[in-house]
Amino acid sequence: MTYLTPLQAETNLRLGKELEQWLGRTTTDAGPVLRWVAACRAGEAAYTVVLYEALEAERAGYDLYGLYAVERDEDGALQQVFGAGKEYACSSPEQVFLRVAELGGSTDRFVNGGLLQDEYVARGANDVPPRAERMNEPLYFVLNLDERDRRPDPRARYEVQRLDGDGRAIERCYLDGRGERLGPCSFLFPRAVAEAALRQECGRGDYVDEGGSSAKPF
Repeated sequence: MTYLTPLQAETNLRLGKELEQWLGRTTTDAGPVLRWVAACRAGEAAYTVVLYEALEAERAGYDLYGLYAVERDEDGALQQVFGAGKEYACSSPEQVFLRVAELGGSTDRFVNGGLLQDEYVARGANDVPPRAERMNEPLYFVLNLDERDRRPDPRARYEVQRLDGDGRAIERCYLDGRGERLGPCSFLFPRAVAEAALRQECGRGDYVDEGGSSAKPF
């Protein structure tokens, strides 16, 4: 699967083209639930992100778009429903990227609208990414700062580093005590990465993937 670069994704959004991104599969009491998002321009300075969650009762025909949507009833149980997913209003592509990151996505995994079906088929029943994709998954180093560490903001408690293919930090983002970004941050990352930083002991860090799980260092 070939993904759009963040610049290509932003350009396509501004041109009115729809984007999609796979968020993965979760296990529930009703069975496997698939998650993905779609984003599009909805007007002048108006964009929409839609979160889809679909119950995968069976994979007959591998038709992602033909699956039932799900939502929880008053008792918290999952039930099948018809209709669109949950919508989020945004005022810019930057806000679209932030919302997608909060939902567990990334700025560098978008595809053009209608192509997500191919990724769904490629992953298979166990939601295993193609080998080429696994080799290029983003890796982060998260750190709980101690009093000796440099920090650009006195409120900074945690640091998230985006690593290159050789394990070098190419970008840094600082978080406050609640794991919220401080000041401008040149890259986006899923909330799970920030939560991984919050789990670190003072002065300690860890290599993590986009899901916030410990990953092998280089």
